[in-house]
Amino acid sequence: MKRKYLIIILLLLPVTGICQKEKQLVPSDLKQLTIVTEPSTLYKGYFRAGTAVSFGVVDKYFNNDSKKQYFLNSAWATNAGFNFMFQYGITDRLQVEAAIPVSLNIRQSESHIYVPSVDTTIDYSFTLKGRGLSDCYFTVKYQLINEKTANTSLTGSFEIMVPTGQKNPTDIKGETDYKPPVGNGCFAATTGLRFRKIQYPYSYSAYTYYIYQFAGSKIMDPADTEETSFKDGNHVDAGLNFSILLNEWIALTNELNIYYRSKDKINDQIPADAIAPWAISYEPRFVFQVKRFRIGEAVRIPLAGKGVSADPIYVLIAQYVF
Repeated sequence: MKRKYLIIILLLLPVTGICQKEKQLVPSDLKQLTIVTEPSTLYKGYFRAGTAVSFGVVDKYFNNDSKKQYFLNSAWATNAGFNFMFQYGITDRLQVEAAIPVSLNIRQSESHIYVPSVDTTIDYSFTLKGRGLSDCYFTVKYQLINEKTANTSLTGSFEIMVPTGQKNPTDIKGETDYKPPVGNGCFAATTGLRFRKIQYPYSYSAYTYYIYQFAGSKIMDPADTEETSFKDGNHVDAGLNFSILLNEWIALTNELNIYYRSKDKINDQIPADAIAPWAISYEPRFVFQVKRFRIGEAVRIPLAGKGVSADPIYVLIAQYVF
């Protein structure tokens, strides 16, 4: 009888060993985790680099009555840019990031002005192009609740925006002939919390961020000879996120975002016509994972708002983990 039990135990040992081996992920596997299964911060020593290409048409906006409206005088513009992103895991719970954006903006306006005194119509049009390094972002993230315990994490973040972009118009030759600025001209600090829960093949998250805008100064109009002091309104950004793995390498994410900004100040005063902009947006994303390489495409669709753009923004992201 003892011999029989011994044989059974010896037969089960290889099976047990195989099962234990399958549960262990080697470093190469950890670098191939999807957006659903990856931790909230990079593992220690891992480095991720990537770029995000964004494009949007500025054609409509939500007016003070929260209704979509076209810009006057056939005004039209495009906002595009490349955002180069770098992330590094100092520990399994501490991550640092840097984002270096390059803006490519084009503004066009066409108007037909009728002059009654001479009974004629004058066509009036111009094009403005702003290109160059925009404001850079530097971020620190830390898992306050470690995700390893129960696939649940609470991650805190602190971010500084540095005004590295050109804040004033340049090459000014006239009111409609100059290079627009690509920077905002002030520092900003962001603190945030993100809660995340993984229930394979799903993940859920909720986040909230508070952005404090520091005061700055810049030329508001190309005709100005001196800079004007200003302070943009502080922001509140919050949202809910749901992700699902459609298969081993494709994930679908749905996000609902709420944005609010307090009134801006000019020369330490709130202008009489100032408003507090807000927006509600929906953002679907498809993310494709091919080993360490990741590519994602998203579109942010404004659903409602006040004093903000009503046009969608398209984003294409490519990342690689080293």
